[in-house]
Amino acid sequence: MTSEANSDLSIADLKSTQAINEDYQDTSYDRGHLNPFRFQCDQGRTATFTLTNAAPMDPCFIRVRWYKLEKALKDQLQKECNDIEGDSYLITGTVPNQNRKIPDQAEDEEGDRTRDYDRVSVPSHVWTAVCCDHAEQEQQFSFAFLGENQEESQLETLSVAELNLRLPGLYGRSKSIKLFADDCNGDSEKSGNILASVRSKVLDSFKAQITDDDSQIIRESKRAKLDKDKQGIMQSKHLKEQNLLLLSEGYYYRFDNLREWFNTMSTLYREDKLACVLTAPSAVYREVAQSDGGGATCSLTTDIQGTSKTITASGFPCTASDQCGYKNNSYSWCNTKQGYDYCCVRECSLKDSYYQCWNGYGYVACSPQYSAVTAKGTPCRPDQQCAKYGKDYYWCYTDYNNNWEFCCSPTHYCDNHGYGYRWCYTDDRHSNWQYC
Repeated sequence: MTSEANSDLSIADLKSTQAINEDYQDTSYDRGHLNPFRFQCDQGRTATFTLTNAAPMDPCFIRVRWYKLEKALKDQLQKECNDIEGDSYLITGTVPNQNRKIPDQAEDEEGDRTRDYDRVSVPSHVWTAVCCDHAEQEQQFSFAFLGENQEESQLETLSVAELNLRLPGLYGRSKSIKLFADDCNGDSEKSGNILASVRSKVLDSFKAQITDDDSQIIRESKRAKLDKDKQGIMQSKHLKEQNLLLLSEGYYYRFDNLREWFNTMSTLYREDKLACVLTAPSAVYREVAQSDGGGATCSLTTDIQGTSKTITASGFPCTASDQCGYKNNSYSWCNTKQGYDYCCVRECSLKDSYYQCWNGYGYVACSPQYSAVTAKGTPCRPDQQCAKYGKDYYWCYTDYNNNWEFCCSPTHYCDNHGYGYRWCYTDDRHSNWQYC
């Protein structure tokens, strides 16, 4: 491998056929290795640092998602393939995004420099197909991974056959793709077992994500809140560490189904002063995303009514220039965009069949933090969660055009409940319901 400085070619000649170091300077992307350096040694490892083996990768994606995937994958291939006289084959590719290239003049921190812009395509997706070839067919296995190259990435594990079907659509082509001649025994039981083991190691890396250097990429503005949440989470006796996920935007917990979430959510709120807010699947791994009758995921936070200075009893956010407090009154309150509203000074809990809290002077109706997903499964608007917002039922806006939907009550959840359709109550007193 020859460095740029020692190359016999001029920078202009190099730029005509490949990326150069300057293309990555002052951008928000890392140089992501396609052929992983940890899979090589000696000169082969050094060669992985060539720019022809790199693609612009989101730091959160490459340093956390893909890094942990590569580590778990190498361990499994060594144990289940190479150590039993098998040969491992990996194919890695990217899906170019013609609408996103670096360097980007709009985000260039040194605007007075002269350089060419929009030279290197930023991939929308990165994928890897894995095959273990063995003389004994029952020892052969294969599987694949597909990840979105973005901070809040979705990481899918799938069969090679499934990846063959997905790639033409991502590349915008009609011609079929066949990565391995016979899919490398992809439908075997061993393929499923190895894939499950790799997936488990990736998802169960919660402790490492908190303590290792990867977590340093989280923005400083979020770190104080994350540290506060971590203290409450680690003290809880109702959470299993293997179900915890740390993403750049906070802590998440995965459940096998909505019923498990519903039962745990109330306990966490009551005993641990933790809100377990049901989330839409877009921000978390697709394997743990909620679905009809499937798993559910919640975001965890210690910022709840009674301790929060920024959320009113009804669920409205205080204005940026105000926060909850007595302010020469006998009750706690703050200004919101809708006017003033009471705040809770104790936790929001069930009392006489509906949620109430003490505001310093008396009990008022309140909305606990429990869901950011409507009864129909639509995500609430980013600045909202399911709450009463002055009504007798739970609801939220789903966009900025005043479109809204009902939410399941925090005292109920979406299920059949003995009927032939899925439904839930939308109020505390269980007098109104909606299909879900």
